[in-house]
Amino acid sequence: MISSAVYRLGFILLLLPSTAEGVTTAEEAQAKASCRSALQNNRENIAGFVRLAFHDCVGGCNGCVNLNLVDPTNSDRPNAGLMEYVNELENQIATGGKPASMSRADFWILCSVEALQTARQNAGRAPLNINMVYGRQDCPDGPYTASTVNAANFPNPRQGLTVTVKWCLDTFGLSSQFCVALLGAHTLGRARARSSGFEGAWVRGAGEFHLNNGYYRELVEGPWIQNNNNPGSNNLADHRWQFEKSGRLGQPNLLMLNADMCLLKDIQPHAISGRVDPSNANSIPDSPTAIFVRTYASDDGAWIRDFTHAFNVMINRLSTAVFLTGPTGPVINDVDNRVDPLGTFPIQNMIIQTVMSPGGDPPPPGGNLPPQGRNLQPQGRDLPPRGRNLPPQGRNLPPQGRNLPPQSRNLPLPGRNLQTPRNLPFPRNQPPRGNQRFGTRPRRRGRP
Repeated sequence: MISSAVYRLGFILLLLPSTAEGVTTAEEAQAKASCRSALQNNRENIAGFVRLAFHDCVGGCNGCVNLNLVDPTNSDRPNAGLMEYVNELENQIATGGKPASMSRADFWILCSVEALQTARQNAGRAPLNINMVYGRQDCPDGPYTASTVNAANFPNPRQGLTVTVKWCLDTFGLSSQFCVALLGAHTLGRARARSSGFEGAWVRGAGEFHLNNGYYRELVEGPWIQNNNNPGSNNLADHRWQFEKSGRLGQPNLLMLNADMCLLKDIQPHAISGRVDPSNANSIPDSPTAIFVRTYASDDGAWIRDFTHAFNVMINRLSTAVFLTGPTGPVINDVDNRVDPLGTFPIQNMIIQTVMSPGGDPPPPGGNLPPQGRNLQPQGRDLPPRGRNLPPQGRNLPPQGRNLPPQSRNLPLPGRNLQTPRNLPFPRNQPPRGNQRFGTRPRRRGRP
């Protein structure tokens, strides 16, 4: 546990100038109303704004995307399909939705947070506890930049678990558990062939507008079979192998990318094409992170806590790696010394961003970090739950009195197994009662 002094020292060392003081409560309300207006006009913007924030923050949350960016390793265009969402937000800015004191980068992130809140409301769930802080700096040529600095920094949907969790750790400093939680955002929206070559939604029907654990429920409920969505190309990098299962009642097939399926199954995809053998995911053993997937599938509350934390970390990441100052206090370092369950990428000394009030006491162990058991497996994660693998209270130990005589067992009750010595007379003037003496049998009538 980090002492209060260390936390307060973090305030001094990490408190950096920002524009947060210039965004008033009224201006924030104005910007939120603008975001909600765009979300109400087109519910497709829910997933679009969240995806835009994700792609923006891969480059440092600076209000810029390069729509023509090409990944040099596989010729993918990771930002394809984002133009309509950027244009929507630019329209909101042009009509006065964004106050002058707020950067474009902050506005984009704020609208992604409002999109999540809307989707959570659609699911009939309580609002998220997301720490919105301000002070992000816009890139000089935004919103459409020509920069290719981050061309190879986007995740490859063809790859398996090792590459996926390493990407989360390198890009956002997230352990494998929080990587699994962050990918739950795939509950929202769908993949489109015109943008990525992949096609389909991760959840059924209107579920793509609801922020809940539907992604994990679908993932654990197979059968999932891998098919190639672009079989006509002879270039292996152009193939689009995706796991599919039939929709219900005539609905389109659902999809899971390799980057999704690897969270549950220990797939070993081809390095270029992404093809997996065998193609039936049911015949593949579980991956090391399957415990998180199964936990989230059965517990929406556990997932939303982890997702909220992971999203907070993502949106508070800056390209210059500085820390923001916001209305809830500075974002400070917290060191997570727990062990990643993969054992491949140690999390020791990993930086997790945590928000606390100025001058307040440090958060309790696990505050703004995973609750008890995060980064460890849920009940049974790497460490036994209370009492597991240990005898329950009293097991393998005698119950009170077991293997010891019960009260008065093997100890005589008053008068039991004790006899008054036969050769000793009864006390004088106190003859035995009736015809019975201690230690003797009653006399029978008719005998002398």
